[in-house]
Amino acid sequence: MNLAKNYKKSYECSEKIAIYLRDKLKILLNEEEKLYLMLHINRLCTREDCDQ
Repeated sequence: MNLAKNYKKSYECSEKIAIYLRDKLKILLNEEEKLYLMLHINRLCTREDCDQ
């Protein structure tokens, strides 16, 4: 199962956050951290009934 494909909006959001953290704070997220972030973004959007 490809989570990036199944949760495209959450994946894109987590990638943008990872880029921001890299560029502004010099923090590099590994793939596991990006996945964790993506899952939490998806959970919040599901709970808040965001447009996905």
